[in-house]
Amino acid sequence: MIYVKVGRTDENADIEIVRAVRAEIGNARLRLDANEGWDPYRAIRMCRKFEPFDIDFIEQPTSSWSIDALAHVRRSVGIPIVADQAAFTLFDVYEICRQRAADMICIGPREVGGIQAMLKAAAVAEAAGLSICIHSSFTTGITTAAEYQIARMIPNLDDGNQIMWQLARDNIVAGPSLAPVNGWLEMPDAPGLGITLDQGAVERLSV
Repeated sequence: MIYVKVGRTDENADIEIVRAVRAEIGNARLRLDANEGWDPYRAIRMCRKFEPFDIDFIEQPTSSWSIDALAHVRRSVGIPIVADQAAFTLFDVYEICRQRAADMICIGPREVGGIQAMLKAAAVAEAAGLSICIHSSFTTGITTAAEYQIARMIPNLDDGNQIMWQLARDNIVAGPSLAPVNGWLEMPDAPGLGITLDQGAVERLSV
């Protein structure tokens, strides 16, 4: 599963980057993330240009402020559309489902308010027939452990979820290892989130 950022001012650069990545990865699944980079007009135009590259989905092509705009794009293109920045609250998830504005919802416990809220969001999406892709951003290993527990509990889980603790300078989780193996994250059964904190790192970083 390969993610590529698009939504640049230079549309030709986006096309050439996606073309080059597709040529390198063969039949691997390719997902694009526009990070609210387009208005509906440009989003529709760009999605049609990307169609020859067998795109798995395009994440949040339009502004997060307008679920209507996202729904308009979804109705107009053949590539699946995923809501990300537009889904921050349980009400957002409900509205995206009600308006059929996306083919999947990318959301994480950091946005929606923790494990219980995330389970509620997943249930709303499940009732609408949509899967959840766990979104990770500005997180530590603590959040990753919570996301892992969430993933074990929801039936409508996507198979290409995100973790981003490795982008932080310091890992504050001493164990177990949170590094995926062959694309999969597995943790031993243990109380709570199943992790032990690196107390030295916590004390150092709190200063």
